[in-house]
Amino acid sequence: MEPNIINRIEAKKREFANNNKQSPTKLYLTISDELDLSALPATEIGDLAGLFIKYRPKEALKRKGNKFCGLEVVLDSDVFKVE
Repeated sequence: MEPNIINRIEAKKREFANNNKQSPTKLYLTISDELDLSALPATEIGDLAGLFIKYRPKEALKRKGNKFCGLEVVLDSDVFKVE
């Protein structure tokens, strides 16, 4: 079973920090990743859950200041990554 999107983000953040000796600031999400976010239970995404229901993931993230897991979100990326 593939880890959920939050676990993938946290793993990439750790990997980036270990390889670069600094914390990442940006999160690049593909369209598929955006859909994965909307599939998470409300207990994992908190107040974003209501926004996802009302607006869909892309608009919900924009309304939350384009931040998720402490990173600035870049939407519609060709590849999932943090930097």
